[in-house]
Amino acid sequence: MLWKCSQDAAADLPLLQSRGVTHVVNAAGASVPEVHGSSLSYLSLPLLDLPECVLSDAVIGAVGDFVEGALSSGGAVLIHCNAGVSRSSALAIAFLMTRRGAGYQEALSRVRAVRAAACPNEGFRRQLRDLELRLRPH
Repeated sequence: MLWKCSQDAAADLPLLQSRGVTHVVNAAGASVPEVHGSSLSYLSLPLLDLPECVLSDAVIGAVGDFVEGALSSGGAVLIHCNAGVSRSSALAIAFLMTRRGAGYQEALSRVRAVRAAACPNEGFRRQLRDLELRLRPH
């Protein structure tokens, strides 16, 4: 299971435990501390919510590997940033595109189905559309 939320929900350990969350992707890096320490496995990425922030293939690959590893071991993953709107959405969309074969619009719709406020910033949207062209060149 893949979850997405803001830093507030990510700080609520009983909520995360009730959802079976075992792994957390923190897209806000050090600006949002890993408050649950050894209770959860973290991947922390210092992404800025700016149009010029690059979602590199290395970042997208690291998120994909982390999420796949968690899911294959029966875990559940939470992806969050500060508000749960742009950075975490971009990473969830990239995961669905690269690891589940979804196109950009399909992935965006799937993310918005669980987090209506999901809205990657303009730069992330452009990069995700470019990613789609690389993944689906025809």
